Amino acid sequence: MRVLLVRLVVLLAFVAPSVGAQSNYAVVTGVVKDPQRLPISGATVSFKALATEEVRRVISNEQGLFEADALLPGEYEIRTEATGLPRPCTRCG
Repeated sequence: MRVLLVRLVVLLAFVAPSVGAQSNYAVVTGVVKDPQRLPISGATVSFKALATEEVRRVISNEQGLFEADALLPGEYEIRTEATGLPRPCTRCG
């Protein structure tokens, strides 16, 4: 019985953190690149919720990587602006 209890405690120790980590929010990650496919540092990536008009902005790092976390489910307009891009780029969906 003691072996079963220890196994159960160990199993719960591995399962409990993953259960608590579930969320209703989304994380969007990506890379901003110029027309020659080189990464762009310091690009502004804006996420505009179409339902609420709320805008969230993040900045790409030196490798062009960005991450926007804690986004509510829904449709967004995503706009990227940076030096090196011929014009602002917008996508909806």
